Amino acid sequence: MLKVPVLDDLSYEKLFERARSRIPNYTEDWTDFNAHDPGITTLQMLAWLTDTLNYYIDATGEEHRLKYLSLLGLKPERRAARALVAIQSPKEVINIPKGAKLAAGTTIFETVEDCSGAANRLSCLHAANGGAVYFGFERPLEGDVRFYVNAAQHPRRGAFDDDFRLVAHEWEYNDGKGWQPASLVEDGACGFLKAGFVSLRLNGRTANAKPNKKLQKAHYLRARPVSGEYDAPLRIDSVYTNCVEVIQTDTLAEEITLGVTTGFANEKLYVDMENLYELELSVAGKSWTECESLTGAGPDDRVFELDRSTGWITFGDGYCGALPGAGQTVTAVTVKTSLLDAGNVRAGSIDRFLDWDAAVTNPQDAKGGARPKSSAELEREIESVVTKTTRAVTAEDYKELAAATPGLMIDEVNVISGENPNTVLLAVKPYSPKDPRPSLSETYRERIRQNLERYRLLTTDIRVLPPKYVRVEADGRIVLTENTPAYRLLVENAIKEHTGGAFGRSLVYGRIFSRLEMLSCVAKVSDLSLTCAGEGAHKNEQGDIVIYPDAIACLDKINIEFV
Repeated sequence: MLKVPVLDDLSYEKLFERARSRIPNYTEDWTDFNAHDPGITTLQMLAWLTDTLNYYIDATGEEHRLKYLSLLGLKPERRAARALVAIQSPKEVINIPKGAKLAAGTTIFETVEDCSGAANRLSCLHAANGGAVYFGFERPLEGDVRFYVNAAQHPRRGAFDDDFRLVAHEWEYNDGKGWQPASLVEDGACGFLKAGFVSLRLNGRTANAKPNKKLQKAHYLRARPVSGEYDAPLRIDSVYTNCVEVIQTDTLAEEITLGVTTGFANEKLYVDMENLYELELSVAGKSWTECESLTGAGPDDRVFELDRSTGWITFGDGYCGALPGAGQTVTAVTVKTSLLDAGNVRAGSIDRFLDWDAAVTNPQDAKGGARPKSSAELEREIESVVTKTTRAVTAEDYKELAAATPGLMIDEVNVISGENPNTVLLAVKPYSPKDPRPSLSETYRERIRQNLERYRLLTTDIRVLPPKYVRVEADGRIVLTENTPAYRLLVENAIKEHTGGAFGRSLVYGRIFSRLEMLSCVAKVSDLSLTCAGEGAHKNEQGDIVIYPDAIACLDKINIEFV
């Protein structure tokens, strides 16, 4: 961090003396430097004004720092924790309204939406060889069906918040006579790439059936893949029915009268409430909402500022924010409190409703609760903000942005220089936990192009190329100090270290030969040769395998005779 300069480093006396001492440099006619001289009086006034301006410029407090940081997009956000709860009820129908209160010890949560429908529970989850996923339930399903699929998102997959999916599914339900189509209303799980809600609409009613020999009897839904393919094995940890999202807030049941307005500009009223999270006011029957700052508000905007550290509410002046008329009663109609980061409770902590007869639990930790950061904490994030890549200009920019494509798992990216300077060629190797030589699907290529479209220069054309894999074989004869499995493994690992990895990494014969001879277990390298197969490389006169920029070397075989 740069050292902040001190602007108010000269006192009034020093400023005046410095100005008076410079008079002879500008004129020889000014000889009276006493206080009665009008020119000296003018200098005293200017020195005082300069000292005052320096004081205010240098007096940068917490509020000023936060304003400056907001210009970089760094704002002290306050967030209440959120969690998913699963409800079980002895009744056949569950009907929990929005705003119902739950408790985790003394910490209060509230539902963010209605939860209604038939009480049910998953009894069977089965993934077939063809990719179809079967969901078996204890009770019949009909009409609108909604459940939460806790699909594990692969740690290498880039975070994404749109509806991207690799595989499209057709949903069906079994009515005892066969599989009938179901309409997909919501797919928050994005084709099982991540956890989320799935909502279906059934035209009929499920039957208690056993569709095949591998399944037990239950009321089944089926997600059948119709296009696309996964880049990693599918994993669904759990499925929850009768689920609803909750937020760690506590809404006061009664309205609070705060006072009567006087009609003065920027009028202030006081609200005495600890851990205040959300506040909505009513002034003369009209709704007034909280804003971040009155500075950007218009003259007709019914908004107010709230200083939670002091409890003071500030209204507008008729220019920045509307000005309430005199004699109007101000009432707090919505008052919510929150513990913010202290509401991030552990899984299983939410264990009861306050006013409803139903069992409940949160299968996952509550997350997202955060207290507002101070300016000192936000200043630590400045470097990451100002150095964040927001435009694709250099080769490193393209590599970074392509590797971070939302929803994809990218292992290697290389930027290749082409004949046209306005065309950027990107060779991309996907990451695959099951295939050492994964192919680049059209879905991947299109997703990468769409992601880079936001960052590229207008005159730049982007082409995404699949990787070329060069099969390499190592042949030779090596004399070991002792011909043991451990020593043979050391030699093979040394060869593997130099025969794979990034795009365009050539295999230098001399380096591999020297590396083997440096091993303490090797007495002599009698013979060593490298061969390659594939259009992405060639062998030169020195015995090196020259790998092209869009190709990757893959060690196929090691045919070494150990002596």
